[in-house]
Amino acid sequence: GMMYLRSDYNCLKGTYGAEWRVMLQNLFLRAHLSMYIYRSRGNLGYLDNCRLLFIGGEVISESEMAYLKKFLDRGGRIMMEPTTGEYLLEDPDLPPDNYLLHALGIDPLQPGEQITDLKPAHDVYSYGKGKVLYFRSKPDKFTFYQTIPNILKWAGIKHRLFDCDDLNMQMYLFRKDQNFYLATTHSYGSHRDYQDNDWEGKIRFLHPLPKGKYRVKEIWYGKDLGVFTPKQLAAGFDAGKYHNKQMKIFSITPIKNHKPKK
Repeated sequence: GMMYLRSDYNCLKGTYGAEWRVMLQNLFLRAHLSMYIYRSRGNLGYLDNCRLLFIGGEVISESEMAYLKKFLDRGGRIMMEPTTGEYLLEDPDLPPDNYLLHALGIDPLQPGEQITDLKPAHDVYSYGKGKVLYFRSKPDKFTFYQTIPNILKWAGIKHRLFDCDDLNMQMYLFRKDQNFYLATTHSYGSHRDYQDNDWEGKIRFLHPLPKGKYRVKEIWYGKDLGVFTPKQLAAGFDAGKYHNKQMKIFSITPIKNHKPKK
């Protein structure tokens, strides 16, 4: 999950800070992870099923701090940067250099544990049954992207729900009963910059599925892409050509009593 607090330069409006954009770009877009996203004044319970929280923003509230403590107490893991949670919203003049670390009883001057093969300077501290990954400096977007596999492994997250080879593909998964709907958008450059940058390839559907047959359709264009097993879906189905900024939504539906054609 992603937990964005507030920016210190505009804590009332809670506008996006630079570190939030780096996290969003790399986790949601380039790494194709299905994220639960919380913003200030949202519903904290939305993050209850998460095992790992990427946290950004300099101003944290008392209710958000209480939630993080409970999250860590039950074994959750969080990743934060040096300026994350520096100030308490209700009393920003408190003396600690970093309120979040202070509230968790963490002394950043003391060395913590290290994660194997994680290159950016960091330390891991314990709180309750949980762990806090503290980056000593803000990694740039390319370094942060390279660290994601190691962070996921550290948090015990073993698989993604979907993937493809296009680093400019935005993907999000919805579910209703046993039916899945995968929304995808190939988006290169800013929304003001409609450059010609087509992409064509396969979408890999990695969500664990019961044995059986599943029909894949591209909803908007009414195209039936065929019937697949879970193993075939994980290997990838042909999503066709995307023009820049084009969106496609695929349905993945189980077929009951499927009988192969003779």
